[in-house]
Amino acid sequence: MNMKKLFRIVLLILMLSMPVTTFATVANVPNYATFAGSGNTGPFSFNMTFFTNSQIVVTTTSPTGTVTTLTQNIAYTIYAPTKNAVGAYAGGRVYLTTALASGYILTITRTLPLSQNIQLPNQGPFFAPTIEAGFDYLTMITQQLQRNIDEGSIQGPQGPTGPQGEPGIQGNVGVQGPTGAQGPQGTAGQGFNLRGPWASGQNYAAYDVVSYSGSAYICYLGITNSTTNPVTDTTHFEIFIAQGVQGVQGVQGVQGAQGASFNLRGAWVSGHNYAVLDITTYSGSSYSCISAITNSTTSPDSDATHFALFVAKGDQGIQGATGSQGVQGPQGPGLNVRGAWVSGDNYAAADAVSNGGSSYICMVAITNSTTVPGSDTTHFSLLGATGTQGPQGATGPTGATGSQGPQGATGATGATGAQGAQGVTGNQGPQGATGPTGNQGPQGSTGPTGAQGPQGTAGVVGGTSTVTAAGTTTLNVNSYYIQLFTGTTTQTVVLPDASTLQAGASWVINNQSTGVVTVQTSGGNTIQAMVGVPSSVYNSVLTLTCINPSGGTGTASWIWEYRATGSFTLTGVGFTTSPTVTATYLLHDNQVILTIPSMLATSNSSSFSMTGLPTALATARNTAFSVYAVEHNGVLVTNYGQGVNINGTSIYFSISGGANNFSDPGTTKGLPFAITLIYSLL
Repeated sequence: MNMKKLFRIVLLILMLSMPVTTFATVANVPNYATFAGSGNTGPFSFNMTFFTNSQIVVTTTSPTGTVTTLTQNIAYTIYAPTKNAVGAYAGGRVYLTTALASGYILTITRTLPLSQNIQLPNQGPFFAPTIEAGFDYLTMITQQLQRNIDEGSIQGPQGPTGPQGEPGIQGNVGVQGPTGAQGPQGTAGQGFNLRGPWASGQNYAAYDVVSYSGSAYICYLGITNSTTNPVTDTTHFEIFIAQGVQGVQGVQGVQGAQGASFNLRGAWVSGHNYAVLDITTYSGSSYSCISAITNSTTSPDSDATHFALFVAKGDQGIQGATGSQGVQGPQGPGLNVRGAWVSGDNYAAADAVSNGGSSYICMVAITNSTTVPGSDTTHFSLLGATGTQGPQGATGPTGATGSQGPQGATGATGATGAQGAQGVTGNQGPQGATGPTGNQGPQGSTGPTGAQGPQGTAGVVGGTSTVTAAGTTTLNVNSYYIQLFTGTTTQTVVLPDASTLQAGASWVINNQSTGVVTVQTSGGNTIQAMVGVPSSVYNSVLTLTCINPSGGTGTASWIWEYRATGSFTLTGVGFTTSPTVTATYLLHDNQVILTIPSMLATSNSSSFSMTGLPTALATARNTAFSVYAVEHNGVLVTNYGQGVNINGTSIYFSISGGANNFSDPGTTKGLPFAITLIYSLL
């Protein structure tokens, strides 16, 4: 026995020993369904299994008995769920284009060609789904033939019984007939259009899929200006994927020790003071202050005595492929280029200056500027840093030496004089004059061009500054890329009509005011309410890009990212001491991380509240968050079921169980506690 046969025997044994997996079955139901007309268009649901839409035939029968076969995708459409393991649909729904009048009968029939198209080559693969699909197909044909028998379409009326004939001899078995021709290609299935979260006022077409309250819904009847949510509007929507059921409640964990709060200080600044648990950033990494320091002058990566690495800078990602050339953007508005910065000069917003090899933009106007832009971060922002010096270009080779000029002509010989008397030898005569210089040789060939010089510094980017005045700032295609807002009140920013832009047009909106800046589309849809910031230590920045100029005046034309950090004062009701505390927050898109430091509750109090939550962080959350309570000496106290609810600009604390509530057991003093809340804005 060779190795190939042995391998096949072993493989067959393994296959026979494997558990059998059931892929699909065909229910014992008729291959048709009928419905009485009542003036509606559907849906008309059926539960018979089928493989393709072309196997479903829809007919109507008039009150006079006239049968009409309807055309698919013109007179009706079929919706079917996801196919099973053998590629079959377990039922579906029919939607009519024209309502079925009273007195008419709608019949949905599954009609299959009487053929068998599965071929199993000798020693070829034997896939269970293929065999299961063949059995399913034969079962469907059997149901189809049974209906024909029941309705008399094959067997005629019962005739009189004839005389018993003599039994005939058994005939030979006929030869196997040839395989039937390949059936026609089925019609393309209906696709879905994923529209994201349902939004009031939007238009929805049939087969649009939206999400709402954790579930997915499909629009089966088009609607203009949808204002009723999909849960309630069953005329146009039905459930597509229901929200998963709530998981079983986990076992209550042991009460953890009181956690420490971190203080986000932003970028490390030389000369500043830092306390324990201050978090600062340097060179792309985050560091935690582990030992308080006054006048910090050594960067955190070198000062291991006072700082420890908190979050390391991520590795450099691999170089992505070069994208295709984008379309030419519209001409941006220019800045006011002032040249080199001069001490004592006045500068207005959007003035661009250079200093120390870098470029800066004036964000806030200044009179009599005396601090260099690199240090004056109140009035100036870096636009382009000095580029590094490029390498020296190679020296070109020396040109070839010109050829030697020709020898000058010799002067003519003078006549010989008479022989004089022999005189005394005279002194050496002077050197004769030098002959004329030969002609200049030809010019040597030019050496090769030196290497390209270094890249020049980047140009400045457009920007402007606006003082909030409870008014409206309307942007257009020529508005500055950077929109900075300062001041102490609110402002509304209206984006350009997307139809006037090209894809890729973008803006950066920076709210440095203490009021809320609300950003809206040209159609009045709110994209983001940007919280105000209390000082320059915090920020509130929104970046927007137009992705679909033909998307209309709503939010579908834009993508954006919002990030904000800040602090605010909470005023408590029901506290023994410290009636106010300073809380901090991090807001990324709609996710809020809210940190409230240690507070002291009123003794024997079961509930109290705090007010002052910024409007932009306000929401309505009834889900209880965790509260950690400890005694003054740090000993852990039993968790009595504490909870926190947020409603609008107030935070409510409550407790159930235990005789002493928020107080120290056995005493009359309250317990200090701190909380961290993580929630999404509604």
